[in-house]
Amino acid sequence: MTMKMQKINTRDIETSYIDIGSGPPLLMIMGMAGIIEYWVLNNLRNLSSSFRVIAYNNRGMGETSSGSAPFSMEEFARDALELMNALAIDRAHVLGWSMGSFVAQELVLRNPERVDRLVLYGSSCGGKEAIPAPAEILKKLFDTESSPKKLTEFALQLMVPSWWLEENPSFARGFISRPMSVYLKNLPAVRKQIKAIKEWPGSYNRLSEIRNRTLVITGDEDIVIPPENSRLLAEMIENSSLKTVKGGGHGMLYQYPDLFVDMVTSFLKE
Repeated sequence: MTMKMQKINTRDIETSYIDIGSGPPLLMIMGMAGIIEYWVLNNLRNLSSSFRVIAYNNRGMGETSSGSAPFSMEEFARDALELMNALAIDRAHVLGWSMGSFVAQELVLRNPERVDRLVLYGSSCGGKEAIPAPAEILKKLFDTESSPKKLTEFALQLMVPSWWLEENPSFARGFISRPMSVYLKNLPAVRKQIKAIKEWPGSYNRLSEIRNRTLVITGDEDIVIPPENSRLLAEMIENSSLKTVKGGGHGMLYQYPDLFVDMVTSFLKE
């Protein structure tokens, strides 16, 4: 499936995005080092059968310019809001993955009236209250110095469990066959994203302020953001529910795409 990439001026940047389907708007916020394609086009297509799907590249990623504003979760949330404004969207469902879920939290905390329902996937509250991944995992996650091949191998190890890779060798071959050329192209922005993640004070003390209906999704084998973080979010956000996918890693949407789409669609349509 091909999708037409569009561009629009928002604040100090030109934002690249796709806008497909019809129905209630669903804004999808990508995680660290990610681009639109990492959502998987078939997932976007399936979601677009029920929603107007808007997925975009964060500043400095893909075809989105870096701009002059500093990189921070707060600035990324302003970028999301300005994209909504530019597209004349008053209110939207919001789905954030990993770092994108941090941005989604800042967006809803600062502009609750602009968010309908909220989906936090592979998420945490950040800050000192978050349960961190083991040091060796964080070292791989934040590595920006290794070769493209080694970075690709690290990404594969971090996204899905090793047992699943053994059962799905074609996925591993396809992943490894494409060194992270996009990652390298966007490397300056990735380094700024890493700095922004480390400097984000988190949302723990503000989670009770989120009144929007919220779905928290995690895989029980997520080694990047341990699932205990999602349980904490679900406990702290009053109007929330938690879905834990057995065998799911941080890239659970690659392992179980139909389940992922079904969970999101069912929740947003309730």
